[in-house]
Amino acid sequence: MEKKKIYEPMRLPKTRKKTDRDRDYQGDLSWLWAKIDDLEKAGWKRENYGWYLTPRRTDSENKKIEESKEYIVLSRTKNLVQLVKETSTKGDEKLCQFANWHNLKNRKPLKYQGFSTGSNSCMGVQYPVLNPSLCSAENLPEFSALSDAEKFPSLAIVRRGLPATFCIAYDSEWYKAESGADTIVSHQFSFVDTSNGDLVTYVFLPVTGRSLDIRIVIGYILGYFEGRYKSFASEDYYVYDCCTAWDEERDKPIITTYKTFSEAKAGGFVYIHDGRKWVKKPYWEMPIEEQKAKRNKRSWAFFNRRLSDEVVKNRIKIAIIAHFGKVDLRNLGCDDGYNILRHCTDVQGGLVTLEKPIILDAVDVRNTTTHGYKHYPVSLSIRDTMCHAPAGEKSLDALGKAIKYPKVEIPKEDKSNMGAYLMRDPVGYLHYAATDSEVTLLYISSLYGYNVLPPITVTSAAAKYYLYKQADYLNLVKGGKIDMIGYNRVARGLQKVGKGLVPAEGRAEFITATNLEPVSNDAKNVQELASCAYHGGLNCCTMPGLYNGVTTYDVDLQSAYPTPMVLIPDINWDNPILEEIRERELSIEKFMDVTTGIISPMPLFVGCCRFDFPSTVYQPCLPVPHDGTLVYPLKSDEEVYLAGPEVILALKMGAKIYCVEGYFLRPLMRPDPDNPLRMDLSYSMRSAVMSLVQERNTAKKMCGLKSLEQSLLKLFSNGGYGKYAQAVTGKRAWRIAKQEMEALGPSPITNPVTACLITSTVRAVLLAAMNQVHDAGYKWMSTTTDGGITTAPLDVIDSLDLYGLLDYLGYGRKMITEGQSAALWEVKHAQDDLLNLTRRGNVSLYTSDNPFAAPNGKSYPGVCARNGWRSFKDQAKGSIEDRREFRTLCLTRTGRITANKSGFTSLKEMTLNDAKKRKPLLHEHAESKLRMDFEFSRKPIRDSFTYPAESVDGIDYEVATFETTPFRDVHEYAKYRAKNSTMTCLRTRNDWDLFWQKIDLDAGRAKPRNEAFARVFSCVMGWRKGLYDVPFLTSKKYSVAQKCDILNQFCDDSRTFKTSDWKNSKAPARQANMLPYEEIAEVLEKLQAIPADLDDGSVE
Repeated sequence: MEKKKIYEPMRLPKTRKKTDRDRDYQGDLSWLWAKIDDLEKAGWKRENYGWYLTPRRTDSENKKIEESKEYIVLSRTKNLVQLVKETSTKGDEKLCQFANWHNLKNRKPLKYQGFSTGSNSCMGVQYPVLNPSLCSAENLPEFSALSDAEKFPSLAIVRRGLPATFCIAYDSEWYKAESGADTIVSHQFSFVDTSNGDLVTYVFLPVTGRSLDIRIVIGYILGYFEGRYKSFASEDYYVYDCCTAWDEERDKPIITTYKTFSEAKAGGFVYIHDGRKWVKKPYWEMPIEEQKAKRNKRSWAFFNRRLSDEVVKNRIKIAIIAHFGKVDLRNLGCDDGYNILRHCTDVQGGLVTLEKPIILDAVDVRNTTTHGYKHYPVSLSIRDTMCHAPAGEKSLDALGKAIKYPKVEIPKEDKSNMGAYLMRDPVGYLHYAATDSEVTLLYISSLYGYNVLPPITVTSAAAKYYLYKQADYLNLVKGGKIDMIGYNRVARGLQKVGKGLVPAEGRAEFITATNLEPVSNDAKNVQELASCAYHGGLNCCTMPGLYNGVTTYDVDLQSAYPTPMVLIPDINWDNPILEEIRERELSIEKFMDVTTGIISPMPLFVGCCRFDFPSTVYQPCLPVPHDGTLVYPLKSDEEVYLAGPEVILALKMGAKIYCVEGYFLRPLMRPDPDNPLRMDLSYSMRSAVMSLVQERNTAKKMCGLKSLEQSLLKLFSNGGYGKYAQAVTGKRAWRIAKQEMEALGPSPITNPVTACLITSTVRAVLLAAMNQVHDAGYKWMSTTTDGGITTAPLDVIDSLDLYGLLDYLGYGRKMITEGQSAALWEVKHAQDDLLNLTRRGNVSLYTSDNPFAAPNGKSYPGVCARNGWRSFKDQAKGSIEDRREFRTLCLTRTGRITANKSGFTSLKEMTLNDAKKRKPLLHEHAESKLRMDFEFSRKPIRDSFTYPAESVDGIDYEVATFETTPFRDVHEYAKYRAKNSTMTCLRTRNDWDLFWQKIDLDAGRAKPRNEAFARVFSCVMGWRKGLYDVPFLTSKKYSVAQKCDILNQFCDDSRTFKTSDWKNSKAPARQANMLPYEEIAEVLEKLQAIPADLDDGSVE
């Protein structure tokens, strides 16, 4: 009888040569067994790691089995009910919702139930009666109050419908050896058995240099459940499709499926890898050398091996939960985790799978049969708790404290050599290591429930909440399900449009492609204008300098984004344009309600405009995007895109605004709930925000101001805005799978109209405050997104009417505070030693431990915004040592200051396709040079300069201190910025004298040496910068020489336009001297009239 080799999906070799991709390991651990009594007393149990199987050559030949000794495996089991009792302090047990939890230990799991979906389903797979599913997880105790659906319905919405997924938390312990290599001490995996409420943790301690394979770990853990998950023998895992004949009439292959590899060779026609299709060509007609070659050496095959239908049907959904997964996941496998990481994306500091799960074959090396290993088909997702933690509280220690299951603290010396810690105190080490993975698992389960797939980020969870609440308000939820077709149409003005058939990825078939597109041409025009009118936050420094002895306050706009969110009505996307404005000047009367005579401070308007403010305006309020930043000049002759709140504020400040194209939008109306005969404005976003406000107030009373519950609901409230704005500006990110930059997709609630109105409102409030504070005789030093630094006390700021915005925003604040307060502002910091450097760069030496006693009788820490600077020293961020070091560097600087940019290797570098260029994870020392000079968001007033000094180590260092005024236009801004780029430092009198000399040098040139050339050169520079559209310059039908010939028709003989001028026209230093639009308008108009397809280059 012919011997035949039985192929397995994976076979473990008995020995394996260590490669350079393997980790160092702890080595001989036989001494550990002398401590076995201590380990068992601490709840640890030794487990068998697994068995080696030698390959069998015939179906009847048994496999030889030998125990594997590559890892020592220890397990610990804790009951969740008992854990909660132990960790809950008196009065805190009300935070944990466990229905009938006291009977949990006595409850038996149900046998052979059908699989149920939803957030209350737990581990189990989707096959009807093949294996028993585990019991519901809804009765298990949680380490937060978030499972209380009555008190926190928003979390109930987020939890609803989360896919049932077996969650395994992973953590590893390692340290840097003297050789510089990473030494792996242990791998920890924790999971919850919902059939009995047990929290189970496995610790794998490496004995040899063999890397731990994630497929083995998952199979090992699934084996714990002893048949509750369906496993497959090796020979049942794959099937082999062969084309044994060809259907001539239909010109299709006739496929026969075989179970074994040897049978598969009976096929006649070949299978092409590229394209995944059969071709009408017998294999014996293929070249002999190809027939004899290995499968991976030829472009075709005798058969198509695929997973059996049973395997595909019973794929098990599993999620690996990590904390800062980039560090730990690379420890799985001998390839620095490449085969896992390449499927992931770096999001908010965490590592996640975004679109598709990882498909793999898990192998249970512990439970074997005469047929070999047990195999489990797995669909693996990656999630990271870094994506689900509040800002500033992302450490594992903070997560443990939030759920009252604290991370174990150990001395720094032990952290630097975990191997020595294991040898000295194995019980302490194991408890420390296991607790890390347990904290990770219990934290994520506290948010979303046990054994469900968590959302990618907490903000994506917030998007799900806003989506549901808006749809429910719009009567688009039926039977708990959202009518997405209706929601996209009513709330977003979008509809699905078929794009024909496209090839299905990974399958030999076609699917119908669809896109979400605007429901009408009017909706398209509105959304395009709104997308262009969307800008980020306002950030600028208005009064740089040293203000010792001057009391200043850092005031914050409370609930800056949620407040306008409750005030913005829905748009009627079936008929979105109330009035179209073209080529005419806007008047304030256009924004007045004809029935009430009230001018709305938040008009539903977007437009493309030009504007001109009176020269007396302190701070213009219309943004002009330029080189990646927002400039607020007095005028703009170029067209800019604007939103209603800033437009109405500008008109109130006396600006003239010429609208080239704009739209007043029609709000959506709905019957008044109290009077169905009366129609009222539709506010679906308001309903979502208000529900969160009520829940936050409940969380504050029930759980505390700094509780996990309150922090998470705050994230939901503030994170919603970001999801409305996602992908509005077309941001791009690195996609590992494609190895290229790719545009980020929109969220389910992305809405450019909503996004642009929210940010426009916040900017308008801050800009109004800047002007009225100045008019009241106070100073406004700096603005950062949702607040600013000013000399005005809080009572003065509260009294400002903000050009009508106060009452309107106050109405929103009253709704958010449930009638408690209409106050917009609060003081966050105060000081009398402000060093104000640049936007996002200011510092005071007052700390929380040594606060500033303000004149209002309260004490505050001082500001500390470091513009990206980080110290090399081991000191707390914002501590007095940290502040003093930063302040000293800035006071004494003669150029850029050095900042610590040390960090881990980027995920992009770790996942390059080229293995030679791919980098392992390293914590690399790096530094950067940061400028701490004024950023020229406004123009310095030359006559206002003073030079106060501060002493450092007995030496006085002067700091230029001055006031500013708005630039005339972006051209003047560009000129000043260009001169700034030539400066090494701008701190002292000498620095600024040199700067003014450079400005004066240009100003002294009353006219360019050759006016005709200067006009042409300025036109080309403006085209280069994207300020002007000149078709023939953009056209590729002309060579550079031909373009120069055309341009020379507008120059005189004394100065012609050369190819060198063409190159120089893109230099920033040259562009700083570009003539204003008024001086080049006539020439520019003629150049723009030249068609792009002109053949002879002549000009009329």
